[in-house]
Amino acid sequence: MTTTVKACPKSWQALAVFETLIKLPMGRHPLMVRQFCTTALQQPVSKPSNAASCPLLFRQKLFPPRFLSLFVVAGLLCGCGGGLSDVPPTVEVKGTVTLDSSPLTDADVVFFDGTQYTAFGKTDGTGRFTLKTRFNSEFIEPGAPAREYRVTVSKMIPPNGMSEEDYQSKKMALRTKRESGEKILESDYVPSKIESIPAKYSVASQTTLKANVKGNQENDFSFPLTSK
Repeated sequence: MTTTVKACPKSWQALAVFETLIKLPMGRHPLMVRQFCTTALQQPVSKPSNAASCPLLFRQKLFPPRFLSLFVVAGLLCGCGGGLSDVPPTVEVKGTVTLDSSPLTDADVVFFDGTQYTAFGKTDGTGRFTLKTRFNSEFIEPGAPAREYRVTVSKMIPPNGMSEEDYQSKKMALRTKRESGEKILESDYVPSKIESIPAKYSVASQTTLKANVKGNQENDFSFPLTSK
């Protein structure tokens, strides 16, 4: 018995992804599945010369019903219903952040434009950062899509002049008490960190920082912040 499935114009490409999926051992991590699918999408796909209407024929003997759902997923990934084909290309984005003319270290830099995509990075010991873009919970690409962004810079620090080392030690002591079932005193609790960067840089609705990422030139931004 033969079942005929009418597919979208990209169905032959979807078939390549499908064939890749069914070769994967069960239990593979989604990121590995995506990597395999991406590789399949990059391969040239040939189709029979008599496939004018682009039908896909599945014989139940060769493709049991449980594999058909994998084909649907493959179709979505190749662009029949969105997925990898919807991800915009990215370009390298880097920069420097200073606070009162000194490098701002260990600060979170976020580029956002109102879409579901957010580019982010963290400054190193010299105030330098490099961006990555999160397209979904599992798919992160280096760089950022070329477009205009608003930018926030944030650095959370322990309150009351507490050092980071003392803060982490206090957190560890609290965790140890909880795990051992010891009585926790009011003085054992760890206060929340506070924002050290002015709201005009750190709050999304108030930030004055902007960046225009372009695809045909180097994107190296400088953000000289002031504490006042």
